[in-house]
Amino acid sequence: QINQLPAPESDQPNLKNLLTQLQAAVEQDTDLGPEEKAEALGEVAKIAQAGSNPKEGRMQRLAKSAQTTQKALAETLTDTSKLATACKTLLPAIMALF
Repeated sequence: QINQLPAPESDQPNLKNLLTQLQAAVEQDTDLGPEEKAEALGEVAKIAQAGSNPKEGRMQRLAKSAQTTQKALAETLTDTSKLATACKTLLPAIMALF
């Protein structure tokens, strides 16, 4: 779903690049078990889906819900976790686009 988002028009942070970074953090995180990884990747997909129409209220709620789940997953991890680090830096930037 990330690939279906529009390509960036400038060097400014954009949803496609931010979600790609978040997805990579999830995939590379050794602190996450298989079920947690699947859940985290599912939430990344929900944000990507919401990115197809980020100003629509329903999509904004979908993104907010996915963000909440990502944060909850990250809270259980150590500070060295790639997902925990990504959530601190990437989620605020991602949510600013909604």
